Amino acid sequence: MTEIVIPQLDANSESVKLVRWEVEDGADVSRGDQLCTVETSKAIYEVEAEESGVVVLLFPEGSVVSFNVPIACIVAGREEAAQYRAQGRAAGAKPADGGGEVSVTKKAAELAAKHHVDLAAVESEGIITESDVQAYLKKHGRLAPERPAPGVLPAAVKRVMVIAAGYGAMQVIDILMNYPDVCVVGCLDDDASLHGKEIYGAPIAGNITDLAGFWEEKSFDYAIVAISTNIRLRKKFFEECVRLGIPMINAIDPSARINRGAVIGAGNVICSQCHIGVAAQIGDNNFISAHNSIDHHNVWGSHITTGPTCATSGGVTVGDEVKFGTGIFIQPGITIGRESIVASGAIIIRDVPERHAVKVRLQTEVTAL
Repeated sequence: MTEIVIPQLDANSESVKLVRWEVEDGADVSRGDQLCTVETSKAIYEVEAEESGVVVLLFPEGSVVSFNVPIACIVAGREEAAQYRAQGRAAGAKPADGGGEVSVTKKAAELAAKHHVDLAAVESEGIITESDVQAYLKKHGRLAPERPAPGVLPAAVKRVMVIAAGYGAMQVIDILMNYPDVCVVGCLDDDASLHGKEIYGAPIAGNITDLAGFWEEKSFDYAIVAISTNIRLRKKFFEECVRLGIPMINAIDPSARINRGAVIGAGNVICSQCHIGVAAQIGDNNFISAHNSIDHHNVWGSHITTGPTCATSGGVTVGDEVKFGTGIFIQPGITIGRESIVASGAIIIRDVPERHAVKVRLQTEVTAL
């Protein structure tokens, strides 16, 4: 079986119009025969048969079709053609006879079913694609699946409990909402005034001391610590999860660049526009704020927190429980010892021993205008 798809023919077009079929549905075709003519905003193209066999047409003339979606299939014989037509219609593909079914790709149909989306409500140009369904979910605040009831363990959904419900939790949940296979089922925080409230639809369900009870009830599958500045508490709650046998999930923003050979542990938060260089190693339970660059062959430990816009050169080593401020630059090959603190604005040109603080002395004068 050979599926006939239209590759993206130019960068400015998102779909093609199927202008005319040159063959009839069910016809015998030979390799190189012209199948159809399609048109983008830039040009008109002829599509040829890639193999010989019986052709099955999936769209009528005049259809607007997304790139890389099958418009036809070439199979060995009539029986295979009938089977493929049935499969195409089951997946939501519109048949060539215009049979009134919703025109949707298989992945889009699966995503819509998972989130209980009515495909008739999804906006699209011609065929409904996976990106159209994702846009619908984002518009209606439904990027995460509906929360399953306690005790239910759906195989396709990772149910996550977020530990702490402050600003860090907002960042963590915002990141996790980008992943359709992740559902944040709730947050835990010891501030009773927050109980009963929500963060982006995730309820603040109780105290952190309730963690073991929720885990025993099978109310979630993974946890993550959302505290962004207090390393002592961040480490404490991470170690409690490990003691209870709770798997720790990473929250990595889709805009982050993770290069080849990089190794990242468990329970890390990596915010937007971060760069993790080639062969870099990052331990567990770190909170790396936006616009950080951890360059190639860095080795970072665990329970580290950073402010935004920290950048290391190659071969830097950072010990456990180091706290970085904002806007820090570190020269190549430097070692930052464990439990050290580096102030905002520092430029590190020599090693920092364990349990030391790097201060930046700035003299600023303020005068009246």
